[in-house]
Amino acid sequence: MIRQRIDPAPREYAANITLNRRSANAAAFRGQRENGGTIEHWLLHGASNIQDMLVLTEEFCGRMTAAELPVSRFVLNVGTLHPQLAGFSWIWEADDGFCDEIRVETGSLQHPSYIQSPLYRAIEFGETVRGDPRDPELAARYPIMTDLAARGFADYIVAPLAPTGGQQQHRMSVSMASMQPCGLSGENAEILNRLLRFLTLHAARLMAVLVSQNIASAYLGEAAGRQVLDGSIKRGAGAPIEAVIMVADLRRFTELSGRLSPEDMLKVLNAYFEALAEAIAEAGGEVLKFIGDGLLAVFPIDAAHARETAAAAAYSAAKQALDALNQMNAEPPEPLAGIEGWRPLRAGIALHAGEVFFGNVGAPERLDFTVIGPAVNIAARLESLTKDLKRPLLVSGPVARMLGQDLEAMGDFHLRGIDQPVQVFAQPSADKDQS
Repeated sequence: MIRQRIDPAPREYAANITLNRRSANAAAFRGQRENGGTIEHWLLHGASNIQDMLVLTEEFCGRMTAAELPVSRFVLNVGTLHPQLAGFSWIWEADDGFCDEIRVETGSLQHPSYIQSPLYRAIEFGETVRGDPRDPELAARYPIMTDLAARGFADYIVAPLAPTGGQQQHRMSVSMASMQPCGLSGENAEILNRLLRFLTLHAARLMAVLVSQNIASAYLGEAAGRQVLDGSIKRGAGAPIEAVIMVADLRRFTELSGRLSPEDMLKVLNAYFEALAEAIAEAGGEVLKFIGDGLLAVFPIDAAHARETAAAAAYSAAKQALDALNQMNAEPPEPLAGIEGWRPLRAGIALHAGEVFFGNVGAPERLDFTVIGPAVNIAARLESLTKDLKRPLLVSGPVARMLGQDLEAMGDFHLRGIDQPVQVFAQPSADKDQS
């Protein structure tokens, strides 16, 4: 499967590969006087101020062109530590002048286009593959050579670069192609090898930052992860924010845990959380934590998100999550296909709005970045009420007023630990919980 895009310079990427960003600034270096020495000086000094791998790769290629180094295609590949991504690549080509940043999903590592490529030999076995793409023997072994030859390339090399920290998932490789026969050999090869050693250090530096961002985002959430990396790491550090809070809980969790094996229960939980988290992310919310079979998410109310907008997003996400669970029950995803007795999956979801503290809470040596406050407590108690009222989705009075929709009034309820009664609303009666 090939995913095609319509753009000024069409490029084709295989399945499981996504164009992340594109830039076209390398041409700015045309006419500039460069040589191996000046590029090396830049790598040792000016390049240290660059904090973006796309910018670094593009400027490196622009300077190589200005130095008349015969590299017409340059690709830097870097593995990463991410739940869904195998790594990133930066691809520059002289013919269209674009530098693309692509994300490579883990599924691509099993794709034939990768396994049958020189890149596979470089990354998995640390080998260097070098030759003329027009060589029939080389083309028979690596299908990509036929494509490169058809485009006029006469010299090609892919080689591993030094790994960062010695870890497999962080290993780097580079590929270069030239229109000139033997264009990447002799004196050119000596210059390029020296420059690549310095470029590798910058790539390792920038990827260490990116890996930190990936880990913080995966385990803390995007907003919380960003704040932690920006220095909000002291106990009590944070700020009050106004938000719509979502609390969700899985029905029959204790029963399922007692009946299913731990491995199968984990698969069910992952599928369940994936359905909810995807709906929340698509609506602009953020999952802060998974607690057993429960989930806590927020939809901030701020200058960019009015109260009505945040409420509508949270309500839409809740309905979409419930629809996703219904779809999962009707058509089990592949990981659950062989598991008996888990259906139907049902959830209770509650929405409430108010001010919460968003920041670091915990012991000095073990902190959690979360939200706390009476509004969170009300949302949690309201979720418990979904089972008693047999409604999968309940919203409090403040959220109902923000929504301005025709909701069914369920009455005022005294929730455990809450002083004042809370107005409770639900979706129309046609959406009653059947669990």
